[in-house]
Amino acid sequence: MFGAVAVFSLLIGFVLGGYVSAPEEPEVSPEPTAFTAESSLYDERIVHTFTPKVDQLLEYRVSYHVQSKPGPSIETVENRTESLSSDTPLVIEIENREPDTEYWVDIRIFDEFDRLVFDARISVGR
Repeated sequence: MFGAVAVFSLLIGFVLGGYVSAPEEPEVSPEPTAFTAESSLYDERIVHTFTPKVDQLLEYRVSYHVQSKPGPSIETVENRTESLSSDTPLVIEIENREPDTEYWVDIRIFDEFDRLVFDARISVGR
């Protein structure tokens, strides 16, 4: 009787031990979030809005470069972490706009899985 209990206990130990140490299934990445872009041109400024189509705040890595043509660079951002949602979009504003000048924004947005989810060059003006 004692031998049967020992064998049974040993089998349960192997089963539970195998269960506890079994490797976890790899997480499946969700579909990448789509973004919409909107640019608004005013007399003295330009406002670019980049909105993810997701309700909850998620972290993204954002890089962009703003430049006037012809002219100097206005702003450069490299790999800045932003928490964005449909209610909290990324806003890039260009102030002191010159009426006869063209402005460019080159932007790249990566999600938490390091996937490129938005990549654009937008020109506004003239």
